[in-house]
Amino acid sequence: MTPSSAIPAADVPVPPDPDCVADEYAYFGTTTLAALGVTRPSGRPPPQPNHAGTIWITADRRFNEGEPVGMAEGRMLCIEFEDAGAGGISLMTNFPVVDSWQPPGSASRTEPDLGLPWRAMVAVLAAAVLVGTSLVAFRSRR
Repeated sequence: MTPSSAIPAADVPVPPDPDCVADEYAYFGTTTLAALGVTRPSGRPPPQPNHAGTIWITADRRFNEGEPVGMAEGRMLCIEFEDAGAGGISLMTNFPVVDSWQPPGSASRTEPDLGLPWRAMVAVLAAAVLVGTSLVAFRSRR
């Protein structure tokens, strides 16, 4: 990650877990862990991957003593799940993020961003032309 893509701490609320207090963040927002493609370094699935919450991911690497030795380092992720009924916090957890994870939109794109994959659009267009040509040929034989 380049320093220009980091989010300054002044631009986000202070995370509730001190392990996630940082000068810069790789990601901050409300989404699901599954949508971010986040996994734990140990290979275990993250807690409630499809439950939306507020997520902080530090830009710098940290050490989490709660993870197994050799799998405890990485950018620290903290997620806060809100209790829909009372507006309180139902769960807050933290864990390191694998080094290969990249924030959304940080990968260099090699294809145009048209909202849909352009290769799929070309395949659909080619199929439509093939079906149209077949129908014309079939009708001309009658």
